[in-house]
Amino acid sequence: MKLERRFMPVWHVASYPRSGNHLVRALLEYATQRPTIGCPGASRDTPIHSRNPNQQARLIVISEAEPIAYKSHFTNQIQQHEHDHRIDRFLLITRDPVEAIASHLARDFGKRLIVTERHIRIAVERELNAYLSLLYAYRAYPDERRYHIRFEDLTGADDRSLEAANSLLRAARVPLMQLDEAEWQRVRAIAKNSQSSLSPSKQVVRDRIRAAVAERISLAEAAHFLTTGLWPAE
Repeated sequence: MKLERRFMPVWHVASYPRSGNHLVRALLEYATQRPTIGCPGASRDTPIHSRNPNQQARLIVISEAEPIAYKSHFTNQIQQHEHDHRIDRFLLITRDPVEAIASHLARDFGKRLIVTERHIRIAVERELNAYLSLLYAYRAYPDERRYHIRFEDLTGADDRSLEAANSLLRAARVPLMQLDEAEWQRVRAIAKNSQSSLSPSKQVVRDRIRAAVAERISLAEAAHFLTTGLWPAE
């Protein structure tokens, strides 16, 4: 069914890696029938509809070439998209920083024969700065032009997941769109099949990284900042 033409804002879809950006892009493409654009300069970061899982399932159908969203993992990518395109609003996807940073770094460290505590400490500080910079970028947008959604809500096993997806579509002003559970599970399957999971060796490294991140930040602290613009007092 072709959607009725109505203004739908164009979004930054910003998240630290391994936080659900892929899933949100799949949802937006399915619901709006418009593509999403990957990170600047990443030629392999193609729209979700063009990837093999969707080519086989034929779930996402694109009816308009104008993008609905532009993906960023880091603030310099946000700035590049701002320079190159008209973007109306800022969508931030967050995941527990302990889980997100550990999952992301484990993919790099899992390739090494030796990973020392010093390697982990230096990398965690660098990635924590990248994570926090996205929170500050989100807070810099006016309230009426930004929307925040949690990875944990989108991937939960209860009704919370479906409600989070439909809340996002309402914020995106998608006309006449209310997902049912079956549709949402199909979208989730497309996104999951387009990504790889961690190998057992990388899972061991991830557990070490988790501990290092947890010493520096918690989910509650990040959530407090997103809500108030302030960090909890020690």
